[in-house]
Amino acid sequence: MRLLLFAVALAIATPTVLSRGNGRQPCDRGAGGISHCHGDRFVCKNGRLSGSQKVCNPAEHGTDSGGKNGTRADSVRR
Repeated sequence: MRLLLFAVALAIATPTVLSRGNGRQPCDRGAGGISHCHGDRFVCKNGRLSGSQKVCNPAEHGTDSGGKNGTRADSVRR
C-alpha cells in the first residue's frame, strides 16, 4: 500500500517539477530575447527595457557599457 501511495505521489509531483523550467523568460514575447543588462534590468534586443521582476546578471548577459550589441544606456527605449 505504501508503495502504491508513493508511486501516485511521484506521478503527481514529477510533471510539476519538470514544467518549472518552461516558464516565461524576460524579453520572450516578440522582443527578440535578451540583449544585455542595464543595471539590474534586462534590455531586450528590440531596445526596450523588460518589465521582468527578475534581476539581470551582467556576467551572463553583458552590460550596456560594452554590451553584446554595443548600445549605450541613454539609447535604451522604455
